[in-house]
Amino acid sequence: MRVMRSPWFWGLGVVAALAGCDEGARSPDFLPELDSIQVCAKPLNQECPADGSVGCPTANAIVPAGREQQFCALGFYSGFSNDEVTIPRTSRDITTEANWSSSLTAVATIDDDGLATAQEEGQTQITASVGSVDGSTQLRVTEAQLESLDIQPASAQLVPGEQRPFQCFGTFSGERCEAANQASRVCDVTEETQWTSSRASVATVGNLPSDVAEEPEDAKGVVSAQAPGTTTVRCSASGDLESVPPASATVRVCNAELDPDQPFELRIAGAPTDGLTLQVNQTVQLQLIGRFIVDDANCTAGEGNLRLVDLTNSAEWSSDRPEVARVGNRVIAGPQLDPNARGAVTGVSPGLATVSAEYEGRAIGLPVIVRDDEVLDVTVTGPDFLFAPGSYQYQAFARYEVGEGASDPDALPEGCEPVEPAEGETSSEVLCDVTESIDTLWRAETSTGASAAPEVTVPANNGRVVVTPDAQPQTVRIVANFRGIVGSKESVILPARLVDVRVTPSLACISSGTLGLGSVTNQQYTAQHVYEIDVPGQDTPLTCGIDGSEASLWGIPEDEFTGLTENGSDLLSLLSIIPELGDFFAGCNPILPVGSTEGSTPLAAPPAFVSNQAGERGLVRPNTRDVLGVIPNLTVGTACVTATATNSEGTDLTGQGTVLVAVDGLPEVCSALSPLTEALLADGAEETPCSEALANITLPEEGEGEGDGSGGGEGEGSALGGLLDFLLGGAGR
Repeated sequence: MRVMRSPWFWGLGVVAALAGCDEGARSPDFLPELDSIQVCAKPLNQECPADGSVGCPTANAIVPAGREQQFCALGFYSGFSNDEVTIPRTSRDITTEANWSSSLTAVATIDDDGLATAQEEGQTQITASVGSVDGSTQLRVTEAQLESLDIQPASAQLVPGEQRPFQCFGTFSGERCEAANQASRVCDVTEETQWTSSRASVATVGNLPSDVAEEPEDAKGVVSAQAPGTTTVRCSASGDLESVPPASATVRVCNAELDPDQPFELRIAGAPTDGLTLQVNQTVQLQLIGRFIVDDANCTAGEGNLRLVDLTNSAEWSSDRPEVARVGNRVIAGPQLDPNARGAVTGVSPGLATVSAEYEGRAIGLPVIVRDDEVLDVTVTGPDFLFAPGSYQYQAFARYEVGEGASDPDALPEGCEPVEPAEGETSSEVLCDVTESIDTLWRAETSTGASAAPEVTVPANNGRVVVTPDAQPQTVRIVANFRGIVGSKESVILPARLVDVRVTPSLACISSGTLGLGSVTNQQYTAQHVYEIDVPGQDTPLTCGIDGSEASLWGIPEDEFTGLTENGSDLLSLLSIIPELGDFFAGCNPILPVGSTEGSTPLAAPPAFVSNQAGERGLVRPNTRDVLGVIPNLTVGTACVTATATNSEGTDLTGQGTVLVAVDGLPEVCSALSPLTEALLADGAEETPCSEALANITLPEEGEGEGDGSGGGEGEGSALGGLLDFLLGGAGR
């Protein structure tokens, strides 16, 4: 509670009365009363007025938010006059005696001594009162005013070509902006200030609003390094901001160039990364780190003059599938995560995309997977054993829950089949072949989870695994990541030598239809790779085979096919001597060159084609011609079907088979070949599969050789398990 001091006028009446007694006359008993109050803003560097004849220089006040304003209260007291005495009307400063109030405290508050603090834009009434007497004035609070500027960073070292966003911060008289969810007096005024560089040949600075600048480097505050040297970058107040001294930063451009051996690295939260998995609508900030070799004594560098530079804002970012993952490409300062910022990647829809960053003509890419929560799991299939060198096909299958629709094959997407349901149940799941899907990312890992490259790779990202000649015996894991769901298959690289490639069947006959119409048949050829493996305790190596159909390179050599036109009678006459050809089953045997070649004619194209596509490698199809308006010749012909693989010495080993293409109009052609085909199939010796051959190996007893275990089967303690441990050197399994 304010303690009121005794008014000075209480003594006035006493003085007047005493003066009257001296004159022998009695003066009236009079006490002056406060009859009005005038409120005004205290003039700068002056005292509150006390003389009523002077009064307030201004009745109202205009103050920026955040600043203070002292108000004065001038009290006026009544006078008295009669025939005997006159007491004049008086005034004095009663600022500290009055009670002060503000009608809108959100606009301005005021303390007991009349000191008001402006809070926010608006208008309020300031009142001073003593007892029942009061007076007031208006206080208008305007927007907070700029008091100083500061530029961040205050100094920087850049490399030529680097772009760095600088920020200009203004300190205001009051709350002007939102920062960290709280009102702040220090605001980012980068977009509201003018930017200049003292030496544009060293570094330029953008001066266009970011929403207007067509190029990121033209946006306000974005400094672009041009050439080695030093420049001063300034931000100056403009527009509706008060005039205050500009803020400046020193920028040095170092003499540096990218490390030619390892120029870039992509990071997430400072840690190197070789891939990114996102949920839909999730955003992650990528960083592009450049390795520069610095040749400048005035620039900071690490060991060997190497310097790591954040090039995130300096690179051009792109996504090859923005419908799956998009990447921002605006230069944005500050630590906040902004989806539009350069390098900020956002998941849009399930799938696989590649996000790339390009700097000075060099680029680096990163696979980005957006997760599909509808995929139940992914299964990877492929060979159990791998040999170096070699190429092997793996397949990936994604399982979906689709409900009753799984029972309708016509309603399923291409490449999907219903999962076999349990007895008495209907199929509600489908299995989709995603081996070559654009959304599948393949990789090869060691048993520890590290990358198996360069010994084992999936170069075409299609499930085809390449094992290099120098690949060491070990267990590897082939991984397929389909829309964020991972499946894998473990395989063992064994030390072995490729010694032979065999093609089955040795001879086959297929139909190309009649006149381009009629039934057309295909023939699936298979290739077996035969290997030799050194086994402890055995004098001779183990010989075994694996299915090399998917690993071989298939072809039909152009110089090893021919054919007959007309009705094929010459061919039929030639077939009559085939049983006498004792060595016919050896290798590829074009039929027509045997005996008379009268009537034979080279074919302009092979009578058949062989596929090298995943999942159908070795599939032979007739070369049918059904161009509208053209009647094809009644062509029959033969061709060699070859499967080729390369051994560890770099030598190509080739297996061959023969295919005869006939037309439906000459059924006797294929009929005549049937006995020979059956005989060839019966004579064909198939090599024991490697898994079976290895499982049947008995290792030496302890003390007789290395390894342990006995009996067949696979697993710990089995002969196969022990043999693999021995072959792998006790590691990798």
